[in-house]
Amino acid sequence: MTITSSGKTRATPETDQRTALIASLRTLANLFEDVPELPLIQGMEISWSILGSDEEGRRIVEHASRALSEEAVNHRVTDDPNHAIAINIPLVGDYVARAVHVYDRSMAEYRARTSYGPVIQVDEQVAS
Repeated sequence: MTITSSGKTRATPETDQRTALIASLRTLANLFEDVPELPLIQGMEISWSILGSDEEGRRIVEHASRALSEEAVNHRVTDDPNHAIAINIPLVGDYVARAVHVYDRSMAEYRARTSYGPVIQVDEQVAS
């Protein structure tokens, strides 16, 4: 969202995307309610990435944690310096919502371990 010089807010692609995502999540909730045959996985996690540098990721997590605290939302911040920082919001039972920033070093190590993937081809087994 952008605030103009007149003090009015103006939609940006980010707010349009946020609005669309919120509507999609409401649609999903309605589907679970309206179609009980739609199975739920026990211990389901709704997870999304926090992109940007490590500094930006940490700042976003800290800012969001303060905002959640102000709204009295039960949450926990976890920080594994060797992997990621995350905001964890328990929902019900084993269900959790989680926003995660994976640290740059951890992502670089992951990419190094999996960089060969696109060039490996497994020969099809020939029936004898």
